Amino acid sequence: MVMTRKLKHGTPRLRMGGIDVVLANEIKLLGVVIDRKLTFNSHVANVCRRSIAFYHQLARTAKATWGLHPEVIRIIYKAVVEPVILYAAAVWEPAVHKQGIRKQLNVVQRGFAQKLCRAYRTVSLNSALLLAGVLPLDLRVREVAALYGARRGVPQRVIGDREVERRSSALRSPHPACHIEWEFQSIENQQQFAENSNYQ
Repeated sequence: MVMTRKLKHGTPRLRMGGIDVVLANEIKLLGVVIDRKLTFNSHVANVCRRSIAFYHQLARTAKATWGLHPEVIRIIYKAVVEPVILYAAAVWEPAVHKQGIRKQLNVVQRGFAQKLCRAYRTVSLNSALLLAGVLPLDLRVREVAALYGARRGVPQRVIGDREVERRSSALRSPHPACHIEWEFQSIENQQQFAENSNYQ
């Protein structure tokens, strides 16, 4: 396989032991499908296909009104589906910026998000993700890639607050006794109100 982003390139002829070596359009290396233009479209399509097959098996046991408890589905999603999709995310993270890749990831996540919040199929992806408390997969891929780079000492740009939001636990909020007290005074008559508001 010749890896290049050029539209036109010369195809090399290789012979080993008197046999012509045929060039492949893509190879699978350590579980990542690499194509000749490094678009990673085949890899994302492959992991999405595997995740959708797993979703169809899960959908038999979890319906909107009966079946597996949403917390069980959440554990399965976090322990099985996300690791399959996020495998080697640092390698193919640049592909997430393409709209076609994001659409494929959204198709996978929509079904699981609907099962997590026990919603019907007509519920939109954004609503289901919000109710389920799950981060969109394209942001998870960016997060995992950024964390991998940070562990390796790669300089990272600062992740914005809107990019990665986590649901905050009630235990992290300050104690009610530590809240700031607001001072206020009661207005006794209209004259005092007019003086305070500079309105005559």
